[in-house]
Amino acid sequence: MVIRKCFPIVIILIWGTGLSCFPSHGTQPVKLKLGLIESDGKTVMPAQFARLYPTGTGFYIAYRPVKEDGLCTLGVRPEPILVNRSGEIVAKLSPVINSIDLNKAAITYLAISEGNKCMIGALDGKVVAGPFDDCLAISNDLCIVRSGSSCQLVIPGKSKKRLDDCLGAKSGNSSRGVAIKTKSGWGFVDRSAAMAVQPNNEDIRSERDGFIQILPKSGDTVSSWQTLDLDAKAKEQFRFYRVGEGSSGFIPAAVKTKGTVRWGVIDSKRNWQIQPKYNLVEICQNGQAIVSNPDGSCQLIDPVSKKTSIKFKRLSFLGGEWFAFKSWDQKTDDVGLIHSNGTVAKTPMFRSLLYCGQNLFAFENADHVGKFGLMDQQGTIIKAPFLDYISAAPLLKNGGQLIPANINERNEKKWGWINARGQWIVKPKFDFAGPFVGGLAAFGLRTTD
Repeated sequence: MVIRKCFPIVIILIWGTGLSCFPSHGTQPVKLKLGLIESDGKTVMPAQFARLYPTGTGFYIAYRPVKEDGLCTLGVRPEPILVNRSGEIVAKLSPVINSIDLNKAAITYLAISEGNKCMIGALDGKVVAGPFDDCLAISNDLCIVRSGSSCQLVIPGKSKKRLDDCLGAKSGNSSRGVAIKTKSGWGFVDRSAAMAVQPNNEDIRSERDGFIQILPKSGDTVSSWQTLDLDAKAKEQFRFYRVGEGSSGFIPAAVKTKGTVRWGVIDSKRNWQIQPKYNLVEICQNGQAIVSNPDGSCQLIDPVSKKTSIKFKRLSFLGGEWFAFKSWDQKTDDVGLIHSNGTVAKTPMFRSLLYCGQNLFAFENADHVGKFGLMDQQGTIIKAPFLDYISAAPLLKNGGQLIPANINERNEKKWGWINARGQWIVKPKFDFAGPFVGGLAAFGLRTTD
């Protein structure tokens, strides 16, 4: 769970910007169209899509902009397609992929639409199973399909199992199983097509770390979501009230006693590594936990060594081994920079901090409000504040960094890419810039088409 008191970080998601329009100019909505660019500024895919998601194979899941007269289309998703790096259509995809978080999911297969049939395809569009009458859901490498009146759980190249009484299914990110709907309600089938959770629920949310959220049927009364542990014995399946997003083998977990919810940290065997006595817990990517105490303070705890930091008023994970902090007795709103080992690199003197990778940071200070500069881990200024915004999640290319950055020129904010010294590598002339993935980055241009 995210500790909302702690210093917020804004990260631009990889190409799945979620943006399909800007505020209207008059009655005409302004849309953002995405294309692909190389690090030398050469355009390889013209700006034409509302969204682009790299599959890691040189192909991209894309969505075309939706045209609606005078209406903003934010959040509207047309039918997905698979395209190559030039933007040429390789395959039309089934809308079942729309319910998958493409920024997080480990996608293995795609549902390909061809006429009135559906096939399972690899990430390059090559068909590996089918045709079927319909594709109901895809979750990691698990595919729920229908042929005639019969449903099947298909794991391409491995198995094909019949599912009795299946009326529908939910796409997700799990490799453990899939939520399916029957006449009796929602259940959860595992990889062998066995019912791991009986279909007697109003609803089921996707599995994560061996846990699923279920909404039991309760007649005329209002039911509430419950956390079910797939790996526990029957008597212990509902031991935890809630679980959060885990990392490095550790999972935030909560128990509820006499109406009070307290959070701690468990390992993959469901053993407490940090006892549940905190208001909230966040597991950082480096495996450490930020805990929020009942008195409003934050601390950093290592679930392995149990080493606990001093109290902070605010604490937020930036990236690598770095955190932004506000001292417990501090009166100002400034934040400082601290390493996971407790070494303070910079005392609180910044309005905000962003981690740019490779021990490089973007900072905003009181002398240049609304402008960002660059500094190293010792706090040495590399570039004085001159940027209006900078991405907190760049990727490496050829041993160096290309960082999406935004600057206001002639009262118009434009995006480009800078290197670790703050020099423009691709000049700011775009309305969106994403991080480089596989040598290519997404760029966006505003249009009223």
